[in-house]
Amino acid sequence: AIDIDTLETVATGECKVSLCKKHDSLCSDEGVKLIEADIKSGAVNKAIIAACSPRVMTDKFSFEGASILRANLREQVIWCHPAGDEDTQMLADDQIRMAAAQAAMVSLPEAYTEGEFSETVLVVGGGFVGMTAAREASRAGYPVVLVERSDILGGMTAKLAKVLPERPPYREPQENPVAALIAKVEGDDRIRVMTDTLVTKTSGSPGKFEVEVTKGATATVEKIGAIVIATGWRPYDATKLGHLGYGASPDVVTNVELEGMLGNGGVKRKSDGAAPKTVAFVQCAGSRDPNHLPYCSSVCCGVSMKHAIQLIEADPDVMCYVIFDELRTPGTAEEFYRSAQEKGVIFVKGKVEKVDENLTVTYHDELLGDDVPMEGLDMVVLATGMVPNSTNVETPNQEIDDLQQIYVKDDINPAAAIEVAGYAEGVEAPEPVARPEETLPEGSSILNLQYRQGPHIPMLADGFADSHYICFPYETRRTGIYTAGPVRRPMDMGEAGQDAAGAVMKAVQAIRNVSHGRGLHPRVGDLSYPKFGLDQCTKCKRCTVECPFGAIDENEDDYPVLNHSRCRRCGTCMGACPVRTISFDNYSVAMINDMA
Repeated sequence: AIDIDTLETVATGECKVSLCKKHDSLCSDEGVKLIEADIKSGAVNKAIIAACSPRVMTDKFSFEGASILRANLREQVIWCHPAGDEDTQMLADDQIRMAAAQAAMVSLPEAYTEGEFSETVLVVGGGFVGMTAAREASRAGYPVVLVERSDILGGMTAKLAKVLPERPPYREPQENPVAALIAKVEGDDRIRVMTDTLVTKTSGSPGKFEVEVTKGATATVEKIGAIVIATGWRPYDATKLGHLGYGASPDVVTNVELEGMLGNGGVKRKSDGAAPKTVAFVQCAGSRDPNHLPYCSSVCCGVSMKHAIQLIEADPDVMCYVIFDELRTPGTAEEFYRSAQEKGVIFVKGKVEKVDENLTVTYHDELLGDDVPMEGLDMVVLATGMVPNSTNVETPNQEIDDLQQIYVKDDINPAAAIEVAGYAEGVEAPEPVARPEETLPEGSSILNLQYRQGPHIPMLADGFADSHYICFPYETRRTGIYTAGPVRRPMDMGEAGQDAAGAVMKAVQAIRNVSHGRGLHPRVGDLSYPKFGLDQCTKCKRCTVECPFGAIDENEDDYPVLNHSRCRRCGTCMGACPVRTISFDNYSVAMINDMA
């Protein structure tokens, strides 16, 4: 595909590389030994490996005491350009030139590991996700502090009579596992449970967090390595759904209220205490509605099917109707859907317009193209959606300044129109769905971060504390702090359990990496960090403001000060500096200019 001899000439002649060797497979054991021998002999302290992408084979091409640079001949040249073409060879030559220019200016980074690092994982939230996270961290050998604001563990999940099926054949509601999980957590020597406790202040950085926890009038400070937020969800306020009859009739209840009845002696009408014989479930009660919750809450369809099955199993004469706009039962949930149909649950396609005081449900039937009344009901159940507990709504709102407010407002608009190909000439794209005017979230911060960017974990959209890294869940824009479960996005228990394990894995990685001075995502393992030339610094604060991870503060003289283990080595500060006084040992503006 390319002429290797020509590449050697470019390296040794034009770029004046002192030593150039060729091998058929540098990632083979023989190829690795070839490179390693030259490094150990002292002949090489900077090695350019012209082969595959720097994103692969990092374990094989990791040699202590040497700067390793990669010229990507495979993915960026050979795989995407025609073999033997002149332009392909020129592109390969340029890869060698860029790597050589980089090598001329790179120096071996030294890890910053000053101070003591904690290995304790703080889990905030004592529900199913929080307890699962605590257990996973304990099983990995790490001490855990589990903080729960109520006086008992279990959260919302403890109130469930039964749960959605997570094991084959996925056709029947399963017993709630929370009681057994609570027993395991309370019997685990590595987990210290703190109920009736709030996090009142969080400062520091990964490996060196100082977290103030308060129980009653007593505050203590914990040394923490990494934090997992598992504060869960709360149901949408049904009093805002007056058009669906909530509040107008005592027999219009929410799915959470029905769950409570199922777990406490059976379902009874609030109006007369009689057992209902005909029940309608109204799906998307407030969800997928720009005036309420613009997103799908993911689990409501499955939960309504579970409730209907439980009602029919308790009394085979009960008639259950599920009125849905779009029924969402992905994957194994399709088996649960079939089971509900076989047991007699009736599914009705339509959008509910209103629920009257006499429990008449009027829905728009898409097939008939008309409004249809459903009468003679004994109970109406509203499938209200999930609202993330990204703030503590039980405490007063915090005042934050205008600059800090940007982190708790939506970073994206999921309803924005997306330009697509294929519209005929003169045909305009559809207008985006209207969204209500955005307001600040209710309540105070979960962690009360002592960051210049404010006390809250940044929110992506609709109050969910997720990151921009769509391929990297659990990440937040506060290094060493990870979210898991419905506080990140709507999900069922099965997903939430896996989410807890994933967030703990990231927390453990953070603890291990920062204790060795290594960077975290997106430049995992990087030992370099930004260095500031204060002699040229104009104190403009561009770097401190534009750092997406809150890693740079200012000292009393207004000069930038780096918080090393918060830094993700992304280089945003380097690009923001107007006088180019910020650089890394292995990355700088001058280096990029020479590579151009």
